[in-house]
Amino acid sequence: MATEKWAVRLWKWLMGFWTDPRDTRTDSIAVSSSPTSGSALPPCMKPITETDRSGSGRGQYEQPAIKRTGASPVPATAAPIAPIDIGGRFSTLPGAITSTLMDGPGVALDSGAAFDGLVEVRAASLVGDLHVEEGSRRQDAYAVRISETQRLINVAVCDGVGSRHRSNEGAAAIATGVVRHAAQGSPDPVDESVSRLLRMAENGDVPQIEYSTTLIWVRVEVGRPAEPWSVGLVQYGDGDVRFLGSDSLWKPVDRQRTASEADIDSFALPLATRPGRRARFRWHPDQVLVLATDGLSDHLDSRTKVGHFLAKAWQSPPDRWMFLSQVAFRAVGAGDDRTAIALWRTDGAAAENVVPECFS
Repeated sequence: MATEKWAVRLWKWLMGFWTDPRDTRTDSIAVSSSPTSGSALPPCMKPITETDRSGSGRGQYEQPAIKRTGASPVPATAAPIAPIDIGGRFSTLPGAITSTLMDGPGVALDSGAAFDGLVEVRAASLVGDLHVEEGSRRQDAYAVRISETQRLINVAVCDGVGSRHRSNEGAAAIATGVVRHAAQGSPDPVDESVSRLLRMAENGDVPQIEYSTTLIWVRVEVGRPAEPWSVGLVQYGDGDVRFLGSDSLWKPVDRQRTASEADIDSFALPLATRPGRRARFRWHPDQVLVLATDGLSDHLDSRTKVGHFLAKAWQSPPDRWMFLSQVAFRAVGAGDDRTAIALWRTDGAAAENVVPECFS
């Protein structure tokens, strides 16, 4: 019998099924790409980069971690990539889904950290179910510029006006232009971006109104850890900027209302002549700062099912795939394009819950 047992063990060992129970050694391997810039980020992290004209990120992406126990490497489990159904079940909508690829991707996604991990950033934009059903392109856009030497973060989200044929181009041009000019120290990044868009319209013999888009631009002055930071806000049109507190409640950053679509002087660039909202506020360590177009911001209310779900989900930074899945929620009345940029300060009370994106 003893000879048979050892024969079975030898066979299992040769087949790779048996591990000596006395061998308790473990190790891990993380495969990641290094940042292309000379930043002080950990090697596994990348700085967020602005989106290109089509809204897709140009930055490097981290490779998935691979964990190994003993001699058998096992890939880390990936987060599910599927829309979250909130308040009911939703069937897959019919429509020309691939049509979004004719004018740019239907989805854009970026993530990363900056300032030695002091700030975590997640950004996602995707075409809404109604636009998929209609075979329409994604009209939202976002852009982020992090200037570590100046200790500034410039963030913009834009929502192209649905009735205009080139509004997706206007949204992309304004979002990327504003953060670029702001990072370069322009005294009026909005005016410079609008001037460039007007020249584009003239050169292409396109009516200026066809590029109509909203804009939310936030400029964060990164200060010392554990202290409130100063933030500036300029907004044309709808969408919103909200704080998410550690109490899981959504709160406005100020008491001003967003511009009405009927107010042509402040609703949509490039024809708007003044912002509908301009404010300064303080960002505390225990708050999540979220910019969103109206496809999402209309739901960022603690009394709604979507708002309640996201408030719980975003108490700490999710990995980028889970963030995309959460932004892709499906709920009754939520068929518009939606874009969100969320920023977490890791010097807050929830810092111990932060997992570096490269190990998610």
